[in-house]
Amino acid sequence: MPSQHLAEMAFLLRLDESSTWIALNHYKKTPFGFKSEIVPSEFFVSSDGKFNPRKELDDTINGVFNSDRKTRLEYQKRFPARYAWLCDALGELNELENSSEFKIDGRFHNKDVAELLFASASFSEASSTMGHLFIRLRSALDENGVNGECISFEAEVTSSSTAGLIWKGLLGGFWGSYKLSAYHEKSKEYRDRYGRDIYTFKIICSPRDVKLLTYHFQELRGVVFEYDYLKKNCANAMVPLINVLVRHGVCFRAVKPWNAPIDLVRCVVEAKVASIGSVDHSNYSNLKNGYNRLDRDGKEIVLKAIADSEWFANREGGVSAEVANVIALYGSCKYESFDVDDGVFNNLISGASKSSVLNCEDLESQAVVGLGGCSTSAVNLGIAYNDSKFFAQFGIRPAASEFVDTTVFFQ
Repeated sequence: MPSQHLAEMAFLLRLDESSTWIALNHYKKTPFGFKSEIVPSEFFVSSDGKFNPRKELDDTINGVFNSDRKTRLEYQKRFPARYAWLCDALGELNELENSSEFKIDGRFHNKDVAELLFASASFSEASSTMGHLFIRLRSALDENGVNGECISFEAEVTSSSTAGLIWKGLLGGFWGSYKLSAYHEKSKEYRDRYGRDIYTFKIICSPRDVKLLTYHFQELRGVVFEYDYLKKNCANAMVPLINVLVRHGVCFRAVKPWNAPIDLVRCVVEAKVASIGSVDHSNYSNLKNGYNRLDRDGKEIVLKAIADSEWFANREGGVSAEVANVIALYGSCKYESFDVDDGVFNNLISGASKSSVLNCEDLESQAVVGLGGCSTSAVNLGIAYNDSKFFAQFGIRPAASEFVDTTVFFQ
């Protein structure tokens, strides 16, 4: 069908108002209409495409369905997600999918499940005081997502001064972009190095929707956004990606740009577009939970063993597997997960360490002396250092298995 007729059909179907079209172009509603958050104007087909969804749609249709094969192939390869979505919406055959001239990133092969992942807060990094959100794509056969790929939104940090990091991070000044990384790398960084629990929420979408997102990621290569914690951060940057996956769109009106990542998680679950999955506990969380499950005698053995390793080595009789596991986890947290002298948080309220899960009073009083103490305070105000640079921070400090678990629907 000629592109002009397809453009007229798109107008009748009001495709320019579709949540998917708005998401694919990262449009935001303004008092004067629309404006895309994508910075380079070269990304758009129309000269007015950054502000005009209708004009951008018309010019895209004219490009991807152009009568000249070479021209339309050029546009189809440039915008594979737009083209695939338009083919579905207008009932046209997608000639790009089986074309040898179009190659998808090999890391996306056999990825047919999408999940929203929430890494709980960490005070080892100033950028993670509210937690972090990213999307994991995995195969349906890879239930644990070990071989999954993660799409996250990250700032390109260019300032080396403390004042610059704080000012530009909060109010703008850095460029941001979408990054792709292997899940096992993310897990190693968040769970093993920083002791953060990772919560999984399975997004209700089809394998075809997942493919559309992988196409869109390819469209965004080399594209930058203005990174601004109060406007465009790791959480609200997931909104357009979720709306690409969920064809009917999710209303995120209640989630403000400055809200914490956990607010977006709550919105997605309450909108019933994601189901509660699993939680990948860090060693710190496993240590706290394991200790709390012990009986009184088991707790006494653990505390004595940690306070006096020689006593434990010379002690007659064995211990239960549960007690041995807690002691082993303590050793792992103290010596293996990360260097306890790196980025230790000096809490001005309660002297908490960077661990957000070791909050049992008995364990705190004796067993975690080597970790600098810990706390259950809900709010932190303090200073810390990371990579030999000091920074100030203020934020909510959710303790895993308590505040976080109930807030993101895990019981």
